[in-house]
Parts: sequence; structure tokens; C-alpha cells
Amino acid sequence: MVILQLTFNSMLKHNVLILIGTLLLCYSVSIAAPTDSLSLPVADSALIELKKAERHKAKVDSWLPDYHQHVGFTYTAGFKIVSNYLWRGFAVGGLSFQPDVNIGYGGLSIGTWWNFGATDNQFKRFFPEIDTYIRFSRWGLTINLIHMHYFDGSKFFDFKQKNIYGKGNSNNTELHIMYRVSDRLPLSFEWYTHIGSEDGFVVDESDNFVARQLQAGASTDGLRIKRAFSTYIQLGYDFQLPHGILLPVRLGMTPWRSRYTQYEKSFAVCCISLSLEKTFDLKVCRLNIFGRAMLNPDRINSENVIVRISQRNWHNNQTNSHLNGTLGIGVWF
Repeated sequence: MVILQLTFNSMLKHNVLILIGTLLLCYSVSIAAPTDSLSLPVADSALIELKKAERHKAKVDSWLPDYHQHVGFTYTAGFKIVSNYLWRGFAVGGLSFQPDVNIGYGGLSIGTWWNFGATDNQFKRFFPEIDTYIRFSRWGLTINLIHMHYFDGSKFFDFKQKNIYGKGNSNNTELHIMYRVSDRLPLSFEWYTHIGSEDGFVVDESDNFVARQLQAGASTDGLRIKRAFSTYIQLGYDFQLPHGILLPVRLGMTPWRSRYTQYEKSFAVCCISLSLEKTFDLKVCRLNIFGRAMLNPDRINSENVIVRISQRNWHNNQTNSHLNGTLGIGVWF
């Protein structure tokens, strides 16, 4: 009996030591090896990698909202109806109908935008506008080449036109670059530059500004004409309000002599605007209702804050109202 008891005690001690050693070994391995190491079974390792990829994609998508959208063929079509046509600090038209069509593949697209409306709020002047563009958009960056044509007797494309304002035709071709950070940080920066239009002014031999426009019928022979490359820069931020209401805020400026200041100033803030928007997703379309207030602080005074429609000079935006507003509705399919 004594021998059996000794044998049992020694076996018990031996098993206990083995159990303790096994536990210590498992604990040391769990500390030394990361959870996604190759020592784990293949299925567990693949699952961990999949979860890591999903977390990375969610993080990227939150900052780059178009990361997964530019795949295959896309199209948009819709229209807006606005009570006033506002453009970069100026009221350039009254009640207007503005259809828009865009088709694309991947991040590349082409489109056209129209404006049908009276240009003087009294329906005495009516020059429809058509903008055609080619666009590349990816990861928040958008590059547009836009050609704006007005049905006022001008040729659709005329890159031989005179530089001087009022001596060529009214078509404009411009380059537009925009960057929007993300939906989480809806901060945007936009740059517009005219690269082909009647966009210049007269200078003297020292390149000093002389005049922005010649008298009707005056000759440009012997004059030094400088192309302005009129540029408009816009900063924006979209505030999210309760009940799905959006509050876009925009600040626009021109960095040098340009058509936005009648070529008479080298820098000016020419647009401050606030909007309120509400979008409804319906079964057949997306409905957008909006209102916008816009102030042009450049050379504002008591006489041009608000100008009666009948007294506006539509050939000189500086004499028009510097405080304007519009109401509109948009439908998109």
C-alpha cells in the first residue's frame, strides 16, 4: 500500500507540473504572438484581414465620398426654376428655367447646362445661354473645361475674337478646378479662370491700366490690349442644420483686374452668399427647394444696395443691385 500511495503521489505531482507548464506556455505564446499572426488558423487570419480591410474602406469612404461611386456608366438629368439668375455676385437675369444633363463613365463625364429666361426681369431682353463642359472628378477633386455660349448673334466657337471687352463676342471659355474635402468636412475651394473670351483692357506702354472698354465703333489699331484672364475664387462650407436642412455659405473674390470689377481694381471680394436647402427623396425623383441671399460688397453704396428693376443698367453690373436674392426648386432624376 505504501508503494502504491507513493506512486500515486508522484504521478499526481507530475501531472500537476505538466498542467502548470502547459498553462504558462499558452499564456506566453498569447502575449508574444499578435492576434493576426500566421500562427493562428488560416480561417481566423483571413477573417481578421477582412475586418481590417472593411475598417480601412469605411475610413476612406467617410473622407472620400466618391471613392466607390465612379464605377461604370452614370447619368443625371434634371432642371431648376429660379426667380432670379444669380452669378458670382451679380444678378444677371430674372425668372429662368435651367435644365441640366450629364453622362459619364468612371470619373470622366460630359454635360450641358441651359438657361432660358429674361435677362432684365421685364422680359424685354431674352438671350438663352448654353454651357457645355467636359469634367473629370475623383476623390473630391473636380476639373472642368466649360464653354459658355449666348444666343446673341455670336459664333459658337470663336477663338480669334478681340481681347478688348466689347470688341469681340460674348462667348466665354473657362477652366474650373474644385476640391471638396469630404462629407465629414464639407469644405470646398474653387478656382475659375477665363482662358478664351472677350476679356481684356487697354494699357499704356508701361502696362498701366487705361480703359476697360472702347466707345462703340472705336478702332483698336495701335492700342496695347492686355488679356485679363479674369479669375474668380470661391471658398465654401456646407452647414448641416436639423431636419435635413442644408446651409451653404460662400465667399467669392477676384485676385487681380478682371471683369468682376470692370477691370478697375486689382483685388476685390465680390460675393458673399447664404442659402437654405431642403431635399426630398421621392419615388420617381429627387426634389430640392432652396432660397439664396447674395451680397456684392465691391464698391457698394447707398444708391446701389437695392436698385429698382426699371432703373437697372444690364450692361454694367456695378450699377445694379448689390443685394439680391432668389427662390428656386430643382427636380433630378
